Amino acid sequence: MRPRFVFIFLFLLSMFGASALQHATAMEVFHFTVIGQHGAEDDTSLIESLKHADAVKASFTVLNGVRPTQESCQDAVYQRRSQLIAQAITPVIVSLTAGDWSLCRNSAKRSMAQNRLGFVRELFFEKNLAQHVRHLPVVQQSSAAMFRPYSENMRWEVNGILFATMNLPSNNNHYLSAAGRNNEFEDRLIANRHWLRRIASHARSRKMKAIVLFVDANPMIAPARGKQKTPRDGYREMRRQLSLLTTQFSGRVLIVHGQRSASGIVWRRNVGMLGVGGKKGLDVTVKPGKTVQFSLVRLKPVDVAEAPRETQAEAAGRDAAGQDATGTTSDIPVKP
Repeated sequence: MRPRFVFIFLFLLSMFGASALQHATAMEVFHFTVIGQHGAEDDTSLIESLKHADAVKASFTVLNGVRPTQESCQDAVYQRRSQLIAQAITPVIVSLTAGDWSLCRNSAKRSMAQNRLGFVRELFFEKNLAQHVRHLPVVQQSSAAMFRPYSENMRWEVNGILFATMNLPSNNNHYLSAAGRNNEFEDRLIANRHWLRRIASHARSRKMKAIVLFVDANPMIAPARGKQKTPRDGYREMRRQLSLLTTQFSGRVLIVHGQRSASGIVWRRNVGMLGVGGKKGLDVTVKPGKTVQFSLVRLKPVDVAEAPRETQAEAAGRDAAGQDATGTTSDIPVKP
């Protein structure tokens, strides 16, 4: 009988140790880098920002847009940016902006929005995603059959914090005032509302302490309305849903948008707003705990000679978990 008790004791000890280790990992301080959209037409600032994220060993980098608005919308521009991202050591997540697709026009000044959106989805979120996100496990909304096109909406976790991107362009959410031309807006609105519900549901079920959402527009501010007739508020539904999410979620919600702001993180109750427009490499330090703390401190570079990459053992574990080379796992479709 004694060997049996010894076995039970060792088993319980190992379970306690694993639980303690998991808790300790979830409490570890970490940081990520956000790169705002730049006005420059060359790649110098982007290269410097990506190198900075590598040097400070950021857990990941979020790139807010890949094309400055004054640049061409030709394929070569996007392909060059994709190649630069692939050279980074740190996993890079692209958060789409209006400049990436909805503001694009051809030489005849006609909209190329649908064409460019399809192209950037294929290039950044399908074809080259594995090279960009590296070892970072991401879940894409496109894993749900009814939302197959929306590969740009992604979520991932670090130390008990949920991060997510959502396609919310700053040109009034690409709402068009002309009748019969809002199919894209309406379909994406349904997809985004579903995606927010999935984010909230996942955070609550996993008892996460914070949600960080990356978007282009600041959805909490209604577009200014002048004397002339203006189109309807393209963010109305998303603002209502976000407000509901923040009241029902017990943790903190940080919304990182691509618009310019002279302030740092501005908190109102459990909701924080951070504008990163025009900012090269913004380092955000995260301190998990009962109340998650977010702080902006420019980090100093460290030696990255031994920067972590996915090992064969990690790859084997990922394969055993049913993930592909991007770390993408399946999501469960939920009716909108």
